[in-house]
Amino acid sequence: MPLTPEDYISPGSDGEWYAAAIEQWRLDQRTGVNDGNIRFRHWRLAESDPDRLLTLIAALAERAETPEETLSVSETLEALLQHHGETYWKVLNELCRRNHPMRRMMSQVWGANLPKSLKRKVEMWRE
Repeated sequence: MPLTPEDYISPGSDGEWYAAAIEQWRLDQRTGVNDGNIRFRHWRLAESDPDRLLTLIAALAERAETPEETLSVSETLEALLQHHGETYWKVLNELCRRNHPMRRMMSQVWGANLPKSLKRKVEMWRE
């Protein structure tokens, strides 16, 4: 069950885990390695712990500075949508309304593997 939008903006007691995950992502982006292991871990989180992943996505959205970084975060957001899109849509929609970086990430989601009804919702955020 999704949390409130505010819960996804501040990591709370798991701050160290998020800091380490953000640093791993940053290193991956800076070195250009595009580590499949990081993507795989994010994909697994999409399946098993969508709240943790959405908090991480919100944090990464704030830090994405280049088009490549934005694409990387958007791909992670798309994985979350594929697994829990209908359940999390209301909170994702609200996060996009309140937070420009999240809106930017959502606008980059292609949604090719999403159900038609969810894909239409995602498309409304295209810039």
